Amino acid sequence: MSQYQEIKRGHSKYTRRGFGLTFGAASFALTTTAGTLMASNSLQSSELSLEESLQIALRAIGSDVANAAADHLAKSAVSSAALSLHLRNAQMTAADVKLIANALDRTSVSELTRLGSFSLSYNVIGDEGANTLATCLPATLTELGLVGCSIGDQGGAAMLEWAKHANGLRMICIEDNSMSDQMRKQFRSLRGISVFV
Repeated sequence: MSQYQEIKRGHSKYTRRGFGLTFGAASFALTTTAGTLMASNSLQSSELSLEESLQIALRAIGSDVANAAADHLAKSAVSSAALSLHLRNAQMTAADVKLIANALDRTSVSELTRLGSFSLSYNVIGDEGANTLATCLPATLTELGLVGCSIGDQGGAAMLEWAKHANGLRMICIEDNSMSDQMRKQFRSLRGISVFV
């Protein structure tokens, strides 16, 4: 049988080559759809470790610093050890903070308590990014760095409220932002926490 011999299917006529191309395209579409569904399911899975959730977000952010941090997390063995994530000067924006927040939101509470030290210093996240962080950072976080992030009073108020309820927090560095003297004074009034504002 030659490769151009017709294959009759219902009312349609296909050559073997045409059938192969059609079948190949359908297989590719199914494979692509399945891959997209698997990626979507992995993003929504609550069974991911803290490292795995953060790796997904950091790869999506894509800056050199974020990719280097994702590589480091990939090489780390998952354990019960505390995790530090410092993304200083990573060219991150408020939109990128949302990716980090989504990663933290899909991480189990027991995994989330492993995040000990977190820094986004020298990234222009503004009030929007600070507001997002205030909704997703664990209360068990011990150190937070938000130096030079263009945070004003609105974002400062959200972070201050979070800090008041963060029972694990021992140090917060939030200097070189756009907060008023009154907001800085409120941060200084936090008890039991080293505050650099």
